[in-house]
Amino acid sequence: MLLNLNNKDIEFIRIKYPLLKITPKSPIKIAGTLKFHAIYNDYEIRDSYDITIESIQGRIFPRVVETGNKLKEFAIANGKKLEDMHININDMFSACLCAPIQEKIYEKQNIGVTNFIEKYVVPFFYSQSYYKETQKWAWGEYGHGIVGVLESYLDYSRSEETIVLFLQTLEDYCKKYGSNYNFYLEQLRQKKIKGRNTCPACSSGNRWQKCCIKTLESMRKLKEDIDSLKIKK
Repeated sequence: MLLNLNNKDIEFIRIKYPLLKITPKSPIKIAGTLKFHAIYNDYEIRDSYDITIESIQGRIFPRVVETGNKLKEFAIANGKKLEDMHININDMFSACLCAPIQEKIYEKQNIGVTNFIEKYVVPFFYSQSYYKETQKWAWGEYGHGIVGVLESYLDYSRSEETIVLFLQTLEDYCKKYGSNYNFYLEQLRQKKIKGRNTCPACSSGNRWQKCCIKTLESMRKLKEDIDSLKIKK
């Protein structure tokens, strides 16, 4: 998704984030220091990160990259992988801002730059600072890869639109990374999704009910919702 930049967005960034500079030519790029003040559950954080936000043709979300290496340095100092800091090492070390299904939901709403920064960019970096101070993620976290894709459905209420978007998300992910989408469709067609099956979300070889349990719970919830709404699989 390419960024939609209007005069209100430019003025908003100039006033609230004056250390961010905009390159308005297509594709739009925003770069500089994101200095923010945010509060979640009465936990106040003031922090700053050097970042870039770039419009990329063919992507749902713009690519957001932390360029000052604060996250990398923290990961190294604490024996963590960058993936554990929700950094996508296969995409120029971009930030994993949300679950893939959430990207599809907001793609339909065609959000602008102001909402993108306020709803995704600032919360991502707030959560990073929160984790550095507390060793916990402010809003919890999903697993990596297909595990996280599957787990995310647990956080959505039942609706036909959500189910359709989730199945599209799952299919797109499976095609991109070589997972077997037909396996999941077949599970949804079964009378009951059995936990005795080998876990499809990882390569452990363990039974599903003893490995990546949230993905099993998610698939069972998805099947229940599909059956309840009488959606054709």
